[in-house]
Amino acid sequence: SSVVLSPGEGDPSVDCGPPHEQDAATSSEARRPPRPKMVTEMERRAAERQRVREERREKNQQREEELLAHQRELEEAAQKAAEEKHREEVRERRDRELA
Repeated sequence: SSVVLSPGEGDPSVDCGPPHEQDAATSSEARRPPRPKMVTEMERRAAERQRVREERREKNQQREEELLAHQRELEEAAQKAAEEKHREEVRERRDRELA
């Protein structure tokens, strides 16, 4: 029976570290102890607070944009009313002069 070696295995010029450290990069997550429930809960709450903050920010931004749009509409309506009033005054003045 013959033994099949991986590339670099058994070759003293290739140092891969002790065998138990070679797999450390790939299995470190599998060997990591479970996170304490308190840490997990704190992270969940932090994520929830962040989500709520983001929703509020978006809602406030939308409200601000709607308010600005409404103000623009009011200003445009006031401008049109002023222009129409001016045209009416000019028309009345011209009619009086012609009469």
